[in-house]
Amino acid sequence: MRILLLFGADMDVENAHNETPRSLLAAYDPMKADVFLRLVDEYANRPRQIPLYADHDEDDDILIEVGHSDRGPLLAPNSAVSMEVTSLLDNEQHWTRILDSYSSGYMEMNPHTNLLDGDPFSFWVSPLSRNAWVAFNFERKYTITGIRIYGWNSEQMIRTLQVQISRAGIDGPYVTVATCLCERLGGDDPSDPAEPQDFHGFRETSRYWRLLIQDGHGGRYLCFQGVEFYGYDREVWNFFKNLELEAYALSFINLGFNKLCFISLINDEDIAEVVDDEEKAKVLSVALAERHQKENKQL
Repeated sequence: MRILLLFGADMDVENAHNETPRSLLAAYDPMKADVFLRLVDEYANRPRQIPLYADHDEDDDILIEVGHSDRGPLLAPNSAVSMEVTSLLDNEQHWTRILDSYSSGYMEMNPHTNLLDGDPFSFWVSPLSRNAWVAFNFERKYTITGIRIYGWNSEQMIRTLQVQISRAGIDGPYVTVATCLCERLGGDDPSDPAEPQDFHGFRETSRYWRLLIQDGHGGRYLCFQGVEFYGYDREVWNFFKNLELEAYALSFINLGFNKLCFISLINDEDIAEVVDDEEKAKVLSVALAERHQKENKQL
């Protein structure tokens, strides 16, 4: 039952006889029913886990409780954990914007949009020393399994960072899916290039993401250079799923085909490297040819 609740089992769904799990429990021995009801209460405000092969189409209807306080798994940098996705997404500058709904604020000439510019010498400088945040709208659902933070060896460096998602919109509410403990690494001079540190150990899918920096390393403000995301566009997964080839999806994603716009770049050599079944390789090759043809017509 714990697994069912963890993945979003609804205690108020009716069956063909208009019975719900709650009404069925009413017929149980009170001692036994109480065990189940306590489990229901325990999982009531936890974020719902999403199965690896889920469609996620239903997620638009999920509103996460504002009061949820789970910190998610506590992650240390560069730890030796199994990585589901090994390819980083190319950042897109429009994922965050100079608008109040995208950031808690910034100091002049150092906006939060610098986090996505790929420049190891630019910074987001927040005037806050605690609870600064920056939000991202990926415009489509992305599955994210890790993040890379670019930082430096300074008391202004961020320390406790919560990775959050919203199902409702850029304004939230947000729920935390992981907490990252960022270290002071690299140089202490702003002219030194940023030092990356990776965090893995969570997996969620959403269009809206937020980084909440709870504190830093003792400085008067918060400052770091960049962020990148390990993950993939869900439309990539859906492309392979529609061909009944989802068993190969992650292999292509980890070759760098992690956005829908990259699918058409898959060539025969890539197919031969990943797909060991001749018939399935042919199915994929035909689908890619049709996609090429469709894209060329649109041009």
